Amino acid sequence: MGTLPYAWSGTDTQGNTRTGTGSITTSSATLFGRQFATGTVGPLPAAPVLTARIYFQPGDFTGTAQPTWTNQPLITQAVNAGATSFLFSMKDATTAAMTKWRAFLRSIPAAYRDDTWCVWMHEHEAKIRQGSLTFAAYDTGSDMVRTATQAEGFKFGPLHNGLNRNAADTAWIFGNYVEPTNLALCDFEALDCYDDNGKGAASLFFSSSGWWPYFRDVGKPILIGEYGTPTGPNQATLAAGMKAECLARPQIKRVHYWDQMFTNNPDYRMTAATAATWYA
Repeated sequence: MGTLPYAWSGTDTQGNTRTGTGSITTSSATLFGRQFATGTVGPLPAAPVLTARIYFQPGDFTGTAQPTWTNQPLITQAVNAGATSFLFSMKDATTAAMTKWRAFLRSIPAAYRDDTWCVWMHEHEAKIRQGSLTFAAYDTGSDMVRTATQAEGFKFGPLHNGLNRNAADTAWIFGNYVEPTNLALCDFEALDCYDDNGKGAASLFFSSSGWWPYFRDVGKPILIGEYGTPTGPNQATLAAGMKAECLARPQIKRVHYWDQMFTNNPDYRMTAATAATWYA
């Protein structure tokens, strides 16, 4: 119980120095949950799913509809499953979109406001690397959404690719993270990560060459938007290892399992044994 102070100065892959100071509360427990989505997803567990990752698609805040807390089926499903914490990802950053985004945030009931976390354009490193997004556009959009989100009293932060391509585009590496210029004004850091090859979290994410040293040193609370390992006999053991590593680090606040299968991707859906471990 208490707080962990931090002071951080570092350089991101753009060569920009980012700094920040503050403190992280250690009094709130790490919560484990899942993403809520349509498509080929795993069954909901009998145990409560305390934290939910939910995506808004491009255009959800630029069309004629107005998303609200009560008209989004995935939010309703998450609430019914016991979620008390929400991580929302959205992708629209226009003046008109901010009007709808702020109206959505104002529709969130008071009971959920303190534990709602918001990101814009998650996994932006891949888009910048591939040329579909410039750093300038990312930086401007991030600042626009952050300003609107925090004005409504909600937390905002960037969400990174845990693994990125190296400079030669020949391998996946931990690093090459692109931070917004306004990182010091953001409330948290977040990232997505997978254990595709069954290496285990201790030797993969939390090793000296993994993502933990970087995000730990930034000092802000950490959310994991997506974690998964393929369905198989070792899935429950690997998931239990990931849970134990996260619980040992009070900086990590929310962790979401990618309980879903996509075409041409591994099947990450939880086995019954994995679900029993993850939600225990």
